[in-house]
Amino acid sequence: MKNPTSPLRQLLIVVPALVLGSGPVLADAPGYYLGASFGKTSSNVGPTQSASYTNPCASATCSTDDGDKGLSLFGGYRFHRHLAAEAAYVDLGDTAVIGTSGVGGSSATRQETNGFRLVAVGLLPLDNGFTLFGKAGFYRWNSDVSFSGVGASYSASESGFKPSFGIGAEYALNKQFSLQLAWDRYTALGKSTGALQSATGPVKTIDVDVDLLSFGVRYNF
Repeated sequence: MKNPTSPLRQLLIVVPALVLGSGPVLADAPGYYLGASFGKTSSNVGPTQSASYTNPCASATCSTDDGDKGLSLFGGYRFHRHLAAEAAYVDLGDTAVIGTSGVGGSSATRQETNGFRLVAVGLLPLDNGFTLFGKAGFYRWNSDVSFSGVGASYSASESGFKPSFGIGAEYALNKQFSLQLAWDRYTALGKSTGALQSATGPVKTIDVDVDLLSFGVRYNF
């Protein structure tokens, strides 16, 4: 299983290298902006969060896939050079994929998550067109999970509000266009910290933390 904090380490290596570069000065006047970013997700899903008590990983060979592609479409308003507010639609793709195989047969679990995010953005303009930023707020998540195995099939859809935060760096190409590199964490995107279903309980979405390391473009009005 991958370490969900590894994208943060990558970002902390890249950002100082960016700051040493040169380029045009960022226009940090108040105004609206729109943007889009695309990148790679990773989650902390584990084999113990397997599909069902009918085919637990305790008696089967398990495999997990904790990564997928992620997309964010965002817009916001910059109040002044150090503060902005931002809303976004964020699709995290598959946030949990678990497969099992054993004497009783095989099974597969897949969970997809998307939702809307609202954050406050703190900005630190630097020289040469660079800006560092941090984000904190909430993510209104929607997760759909499905399980199929020998003699059993389950599905569930759940939603909720959870904290979300991130850091990143931005480089201004000119007064209208900027490039961004960002790491964002989406926490507790599900309602079960154990198996998808117990012998006595209903089907639940899988509780995972998801990181998104992304590259984006922003347009300033």
